[in-house]
Amino acid sequence: MGQGMKKQFRDWRDRMARRFFDTRYGRDLLIKAIGPRTRFMTVDCGDHLMTFSPADYLGRSVFVKNHFDRDHVGRLMRKLTELGISMDGKTLLEIGANIGTHT
Repeated sequence: MGQGMKKQFRDWRDRMARRFFDTRYGRDLLIKAIGPRTRFMTVDCGDHLMTFSPADYLGRSVFVKNHFDRDHVGRLMRKLTELGISMDGKTLLEIGANIGTHT
C-alpha cells in the first residue's frame, strides 16, 4: 500500500471514528473507557462549555448526553436577558454543589 493510500485510509478511519464517537452510544463507550487518571473533562455544549469529573454520575451524564438539565441553562439565559444583562463577550462562571448545574 502506497503512502497516499495509507493517508487516505487514515483520513477515512478518523472521519468514521469522529462520526461514531459523536453519537450518544459512542460517547457512552468513551466515558466507560476513561481511567481514574482523568480527573476533569470539558465539553462544548454548543453555547457554553462545561467542566466536570468523569468519575461521577452527573459528569458521565454530561458527557454522554452532551448536557445536564439543559432547561436550567435556558431559564438562566432568559432571565439574564429579561434583566437587561447581556452575556456577549462575557464569561459566566457558575459553581454549584456538584458540577454547577443547579445553582
